[in-house]
Amino acid sequence: MEEYYKMNNNFHVDMSGRIYENRTIGIALVGTETKENYGCVLKGNLIKLIKKNLFIKNIYEDSAKLYAICIFLLVKKVKNNIHTLIICNDEDFEAVKKVLLKLLRDCNFETSRCLCNLSTSVWSEHLDSAQEPEHARDFGPRVLDIISISEFRKRLGRNVGSLADNYANIYRKRGLKPNKLSKGRELNVVEVTYKIIKGYWEELA
Repeated sequence: MEEYYKMNNNFHVDMSGRIYENRTIGIALVGTETKENYGCVLKGNLIKLIKKNLFIKNIYEDSAKLYAICIFLLVKKVKNNIHTLIICNDEDFEAVKKVLLKLLRDCNFETSRCLCNLSTSVWSEHLDSAQEPEHARDFGPRVLDIISISEFRKRLGRNVGSLADNYANIYRKRGLKPNKLSKGRELNVVEVTYKIIKGYWEELA
């Protein structure tokens, strides 16, 4: 099973804190083999503004929605390389995945060749043999599998941490400081503004 994940382009995504804390948060997407990374920063004041003007359901669902939008903005940067997206459980995974699938539905993954409607159980059976399901090939050679870090650990059969954890903290500390971007690990900062979040938020309404 571990060899399967080494053969494919898998990305971990994690964030440095929790949205309800109203503190600056770094969110990072990191490739397991290439260490290709992209990240964004949500300043505490931006989070407060989003909550004030956009949160209308409850803190859990809306926090998951905000997290999903940020993940989507990062995933777009690796859309031609990603095979499996492994999401850390900072917000409710099922709520995050539900929103993310809606956003991915209209994206162009090489003519939208992402398997967004394949159940985890069906996909897991084929992971055991390191093969894609036959009907996945109908969408083309590339599929996108979205799983939680908990499911990832179950498939590997051992407890592993998110590769994006450390990067999320680095983005939080350096992502909004241009003079520090050239120091240490190379960062690829994706801009996230209130206007950008509001646009996707209204699109999902």
